[in-house]
Amino acid sequence: MTLHWQLLLYAAVGCLEWFLALRRTLACARGERWLMAFLVLVENLVAFFVLSAFIEKRDWLVVMFYSVGGALGSLLVGVKKKEKSSGDVRD
Repeated sequence: MTLHWQLLLYAAVGCLEWFLALRRTLACARGERWLMAFLVLVENLVAFFVLSAFIEKRDWLVVMFYSVGGALGSLLVGVKKKEKSSGDVRD
């Protein structure tokens, strides 16, 4: 796999992890215990995948693209939430 594809993969993984983390927080607030536990399990597996890749390669670009992906994942949750709340506003 080329470097470009690897960096895109880590950005996608970061996006996925932060989406899951924010969804887990929502599940916690709503009292969805089983969903919350499942999301924590998946989050940890994703996190250790990235951590092991970083330890193996010592490449800070992995961390950079993973972090950018995480920021994008949090924006996706924020945009989704904003769209729902804007439809509920009454004049």
